[in-house]
Amino acid sequence: MLSQAHGGRVRANLKIEGPMSGLMEDRDHETVAQAEDWAIEGAEQRRASVLIIEDRT
Repeated sequence: MLSQAHGGRVRANLKIEGPMSGLMEDRDHETVAQAEDWAIEGAEQRRASVLIIEDRT
């Protein structure tokens, strides 16, 4: 999920759920595009089968 952060930044929340474990990570970025790229890269690294980006900015 993408949301507004302090100072006009964009907060990206990456949540990956698996059958045995899960991961949740937040990171602030300068732009929506940077936040999207980070989420896509994180999903690819963890071999996620589905990626949904919810933009609440």
